[in-house]
Order: sequence, then structure tokens, then C-alpha cells
Amino acid sequence: MDHERAEVRPTEHGPLEEWTTVDEIAPGVVRLVASNRFAGDDETLEYTEDLRFRGQEELVHDLRAAGFHAVEVFGDWLRGPSEERSPVMVFVATAG
Repeated sequence: MDHERAEVRPTEHGPLEEWTTVDEIAPGVVRLVASNRFAGDDETLEYTEDLRFRGQEELVHDLRAAGFHAVEVFGDWLRGPSEERSPVMVFVATAG
């Protein structure tokens, strides 16, 4: 394996090496590169995606600017309160 963090999992086509790299390319934006290679094959397939992270205030603003209202924000899938250490932000909004 060429990559420290590569994991190998069995598939019906043979062992598959998988790894990702993540780099911050701008404030709040990261580039994720997911790489895959079958063991013994020289060809590596890569999928690249830029991910933009926004805070709660910016997302609420953007939803309202897009015409949504009654925006509620929860800190989990059970509609618990949104707090600084919440694992996710769940947005519920009404189009209109």
C-alpha cells in the first residue's frame, strides 16, 4: 500500500484499496479527494469534490433569502436543541 491511511476491503472483483485526502483550499472550503485502486492494478481512480462549510446563521439567512420561512434548527435528528457541540445541524423550513 502506498498510502498510510489506505484501507483494504474485499470485493467480488478482488481487494480494493481506498483512501482520502482533505485539504483546506479557502476559509470554510475543503477539497476532498477519494481514491480507489484494486490491489495489483496500476490505475487509481479519483473523485474530487469541494465542500463548503457554513455556520447556522449563514444557512438560516440563505434559506430565508431563497424564500423559505418558519426555519427551525435542531442539534440532532430527534429535534434536540442546537448547541455549539451538537453533532449535526438539522434544518426544518417551509417553502413559500
